Amino acid sequence: MKNGKWIILTLLSITCISTALAILSLIVSEIAFYAQNKYWYFKPVLSASPVKEHNDFSLYREPFSISRQNNRIRIVAIGGSTTYGLGVDSSATWPKRLSAQLNKRFPNQYEVINLGRLGGHLEEFLQNYAQSSTVYIPRDKWIAGERPKASSFAKWGWKDLNPDIILLAPVVNDTAPDYLYLAEPNIIARSARRLLDAEPNSFFFNKLALGFYIKKSLVVLELRNRKPVINDEVQLARIRQEYKKNLV
Repeated sequence: MKNGKWIILTLLSITCISTALAILSLIVSEIAFYAQNKYWYFKPVLSASPVKEHNDFSLYREPFSISRQNNRIRIVAIGGSTTYGLGVDSSATWPKRLSAQLNKRFPNQYEVINLGRLGGHLEEFLQNYAQSSTVYIPRDKWIAGERPKASSFAKWGWKDLNPDIILLAPVVNDTAPDYLYLAEPNIIARSARRLLDAEPNSFFFNKLALGFYIKKSLVVLELRNRKPVINDEVQLARIRQEYKKNLV
């Protein structure tokens, strides 16, 4: 009888200790996650679906002047999330760092404008040249034919900035979705995609460490369990041709 009580107490102790360690590890991981992502940890989660924005600058990292205010050489940086600087402080984006270096070496001679947009891609770049869109349309939905409505454009386009230099950072958004959707998913990839699509913008998945790493694992699981496309060279040649045709 005493042995039975001892076993029960031992199991209860192990359970309590394991639970306490699990809770402690979650707290520690959340603190570490916050330390790594404190610049955007408390910011609103961006929606993946097109949302009408009333502010012409809402999809850009920082507001900027359309017309020139001085005689500085104007540089515009075009690209996707890596140009926008997703997940880092504004001062750490490469357009801002370029601006800092230029101002250090050539004081008040250069102006750098960050035109990076989350999910930005070639077709959107060309459209925004004529008239900037105030909505976010992901590359995959653009491929499917979705376009901004007439009421979703700003009163200006990138051409109105009249830049002296344009820096284009080719983005993975021009290739990744094409390959992702051309690749044939197996049952594991389809299951992972369904889980990702269930609550893609929930607070849990985007703000909490555990949810973030679960989402990251699901993405890796999906990508690794897709059959590779067999026409890589054809797709890359088509994308290269689009860049040459539109940007040369």
